[in-house]
Amino acid sequence: MKNIFRLRLGKISAFITIVVFIILCYTEFKVIRSMMENGYSTTDVIIVVLILIGILVPLLQVRYIKVGDRGIHIKRFIGGKIIDFNDIISIEKYSKKLNLRFFGSGGYGGFLGVFYNNKIGRFISYVGNVDEAFLIRVKTDKCEVKYVISCKDRDELIDIVQSKINKN
Repeated sequence: MKNIFRLRLGKISAFITIVVFIILCYTEFKVIRSMMENGYSTTDVIIVVLILIGILVPLLQVRYIKVGDRGIHIKRFIGGKIIDFNDIISIEKYSKKLNLRFFGSGGYGGFLGVFYNNKIGRFISYVGNVDEAFLIRVKTDKCEVKYVISCKDRDELIDIVQSKINKN
């Protein structure tokens, strides 16, 4: 039984990521070069830091999802999240909807951040390819948290997780 599922960027996300990354790297190079030739101000330093942060955004995307004995481990390049099977209310395919982005990336490195739509409300998104996305509803002490995540072989992952949560 497969237990590791990798993220794949969709065509739009991949295109946006490549183009924006090239533009940010070029801009960073030009700003640093200008600073070295002309001296620098506080504004220049702030611009360099903001561009560096932009370059690092793709490191927040999901590398893979591992289905373990106790839960799902969402592993990112930086950090991750563990969702215990006992806390999962449901898991299902996510159909494309028009989403409002509260905070996050709308295609650069994937669709990462906090989003909202009329059908499911507010949710946390770790999506590379919207055609491979799924929705997990998780109960916490205070409320229900929703995650929309994507990976290759989404249907297989959903079947495995459903069998694990049905045992609990």
